[in-house]
Amino acid sequence: MNKKSSGRERAYSHIRNTILTNPCFIGTFLNEREIADSLGISRTPVREAFMMLASEDLIDLKPNRGAFVAPPNMQQVNDLFQVRGVVECWSAEYCISQNIDPTPAMMKELEFQKLMAPDDPYIDFIEHDRAFHCALIEATGNMVLNQMYELLRARYVTFGVRAIRKTAKRRTEVLKEHQRIVDALVAKDVRKAKKAILEHLEQTRQYLV
Repeated sequence: MNKKSSGRERAYSHIRNTILTNPCFIGTFLNEREIADSLGISRTPVREAFMMLASEDLIDLKPNRGAFVAPPNMQQVNDLFQVRGVVECWSAEYCISQNIDPTPAMMKELEFQKLMAPDDPYIDFIEHDRAFHCALIEATGNMVLNQMYELLRARYVTFGVRAIRKTAKRRTEVLKEHQRIVDALVAKDVRKAKKAILEHLEQTRQYLV
């Protein structure tokens, strides 16, 4: 990898995984120079990273104004949760049919969530939430599916933080919903697993709506 592409990839990864997962940046323009200075690179790879992120609809490039982190609209929210429902339900069914047990890794993330204090950072709770669901996808061994799911990361984390911040009780609800998913997978009950997954996703979507 040459120096130019290395800088572009660093900028892309930093913006997607750090800045775009922080709700504070929603509705703001990203400062190209500040990002470049913080990473110790020139502005050109940052600009190229902006173009990559715009192609994924993660930011909007406004002529003569720069890169804007637009608030998600309801269509984007609904689309994301539809995709997650399809992917996660298929993953649950596949794991059960192939006698694959994704629950140890899922339970590890759930235990981390249970141990968190109410005043711990929202984003830390959501990162464990993301890892909980990713463990199910990763267990299938389907690399294309894993890569596709990872591309949703920025939206996933931002949406999750918004839902959690709306009410303190959402954390407790999430723990119960995650436990139901794990219990259904342990019981190898496809119907209950799909039901638990879809109900969990719908509850989160409702908080965003």
